[in-house]
This record gives sequence, structure tokens and C-alpha cells, in this order.
Amino acid sequence: MSLKEIKISAEDKKLFFLMLYQKFLTLDLADAYTSKEMMDDSNHKKRPKIYFRLNRMIKNNLVFKKKINELTCYFLSKLGYKYIELECKYSMPLYVQTPDDEKCVYHDYIVAYVRRYIEANGGEDWISDRIFRVHMAKERPIRKYQSFQQIPDGAFTYHNNVYFIEVELTQKSKTRYDSIYEYYSSKQNSNVIYFYKDESVVKYMKELSANSNQFYFFEIPELLSDECTIFDHLAEKKT
Repeated sequence: MSLKEIKISAEDKKLFFLMLYQKFLTLDLADAYTSKEMMDDSNHKKRPKIYFRLNRMIKNNLVFKKKINELTCYFLSKLGYKYIELECKYSMPLYVQTPDDEKCVYHDYIVAYVRRYIEANGGEDWISDRIFRVHMAKERPIRKYQSFQQIPDGAFTYHNNVYFIEVELTQKSKTRYDSIYEYYSSKQNSNVIYFYKDESVVKYMKELSANSNQFYFFEIPELLSDECTIFDHLAEKKT
């Protein structure tokens, strides 16, 4: 089947790019990214419209799905990649999952949801960790971020401030946190937002950054809540 035989809409390409930069999407993420609301009512009995679009993509070999650790994940295929390859802003290669990546699937799911929340609330210019890694490998710094030693899970701008995202599900050593804190603290006009499930995981980093206005900490359930006010906290801390 040639590229001309499959009709691809702008919305289809949007999903392709999300799968490329964020590694994969789940049904609820795809629904959230294509809906005006953050997430439809989880109790509805009808499948969201995006379900049928994704199925059409699978039938046309543009996307494939795989169940990993209780998450059904949709990945961009080689054929799907061909439709956006020449439009990739950062010369991003197709994502190919490794066995080690499967261990991080929930982490990557949360990162993708963080991005959706941020973009829905005024955050701009999202840069995924894949983009950082590709440019680091090529020794080609991304404009405005320059050289980068610590790879965040994502980055965005909000009211001319740069924010780096860290989804922290497992605890690092104190030596590693010392290094991370020193690195981020040295960057002017930069801020770091940590998302966590267990507060003990970020306890040491909270202690390190207690007197700094560059670091923010939010529990993951708060992010997934309809009452989430993360951007209110960002505004309050800057005033």
C-alpha cells in the first residue's frame, strides 16, 4: 500500500508526532490529546471516537498496539513514520522499544500526561527527553537550552520561564541528587518540577531545595485530578 492510498489528516499526523516524541500513547492519553477536556468521564460506557481512529490506523499498519504492564500502548509503525519523517522538527528517528524500556512504561505514561496538562494550561515549546538525547548524541545543542548534562523527562516555557520536568518514581542516591541540585541551581531563569508518588523518594531533594524558589514538587495523583492547580502554584511562587 503506497503513501498516496491512505488518507492521513492533520489530526492523524498530530497523533503520529506524539507517539514519536513521547514513545507511545494509551487510549486515554490519545483521547485527552484530541479532546477539549483533560479526560472524558472514565465511567462512560461508549468507547471514545479516538478508539475507532486508532483501530483504523492499526488496520492500515500505521500504528501497532502492545500490552505492557497492564497498559495497552499504541506505537508508531515504520509506515506511519514515513508520513511525518520529512516534517520532523528535530530529525527524530523512529522509536524502537527495548526490554529495558518496558520497565519504564508507567513512567513514560505519566510524562506524556504531564505534557498534555502543561500544554492545555498555557505551557509552550515542549521538548521531550527523546529530543534532548538525540541532540546530545549528535553534540548539537537545542536552541535556548545550549549544552545539557542532565537529561530531564521534558521541558517547556511558561511566561518566559523555562521549566524542566522530572517524574521521580524511584529514589536515587544522595550523591546523584547533590549533582542534580547543583546543576539545576546553576542555570539562571530555569525551574524544575518534580512529580512523585511516594514523598519519601523526593524527601532529600526537598531538603536540598528548601531555600530555593526554582524547585516545585507535586504528587502524581494531584496531577491526574480535576482539581489540579499546578499552574496556580507556579504563579504564586514567582510573585
